[in-house]
Amino acid sequence: MNRSEFLNRITEIKEMIQKVGGTIRSEIVAEPANMKDVKELERACQIQLPDDFVYYLTNISAEVDVRWSFDRELRLKVIKALPTFLDRFNAIYSGSLVWSLKELVSKINYFRRFNPDGIVLRENGIVTEENELIGTLAICEVPCGDEIRMNLAAPSKEKPIFYLNHSDADNSLIQLAPSFDAYVTQLLGISLVGNEIEQQLAFIPDRSNGIDCKSSNAQLWMDYLRQPENG
Repeated sequence: MNRSEFLNRITEIKEMIQKVGGTIRSEIVAEPANMKDVKELERACQIQLPDDFVYYLTNISAEVDVRWSFDRELRLKVIKALPTFLDRFNAIYSGSLVWSLKELVSKINYFRRFNPDGIVLRENGIVTEENELIGTLAICEVPCGDEIRMNLAAPSKEKPIFYLNHSDADNSLIQLAPSFDAYVTQLLGISLVGNEIEQQLAFIPDRSNGIDCKSSNAQLWMDYLRQPENG
C-alpha cells in the first residue's frame, strides 16, 4: 500500500461513516517521516522497529489520528440491523487508527529512565522478568486506559500487534494482527472499528490470528455501511 492508496481508503471510510450518520472526530494524516528521525528514535530507545512499521512511518505518514463515532441512537440502529452478532453489550460506537513518531520520540526520556538496558516496559515501570510485556512497545493508548502494543521481542521478522486489557486481573493480551502491516490492513477492512477491544472482538474469530476483515461478521458490517438506503 502506498500513501495515495492509504488516503483513498481513509476517504472511503469517512464517506461511509458519514453516510450512515456517524461523526468524524479526527482526520489527521501527516506527511511521511524522515528516515533519520526514525533511526534517532531507535538509537535513543535501543530498539529496532520492524520494517513494515518503518515503511508506514516513512512512506505513508509520520502521524495518523483518524477517529469516528456514533451517537446512542445510531448505535441502537446498527444493533437492530445486525442482530446476529451485536447487542447492547458489544455495540459498535467508534472507530480509530492512531500512530505517531512524535509521540514515541516524546517518551525517549521515559525509556532512558526506566530502561537502561533498552528493554521497553509499560508506563508504570513495574513489569518483571516473568511478565509477557518485556520487549514490547506501546504504539497507541486507548481512551479507556488500555494500550495497543507491538511485540519487538518476537523471534520472527514480523512483530505481532496485541491489545493490553488493563481491566482484566491478569492484564490479558489479545493479538490483533501478526504484524503492523496486517494490523492496518485488517482495520481498514472493517472501517477502523475500535480501538476498544469489546468492539473488535466481534471481528476476531481466532485469537491466534487477530482481526479478520473477511470474517462473516466483518462482511455483514461492511455490507451495512455500503447499503444505499443508509444515506
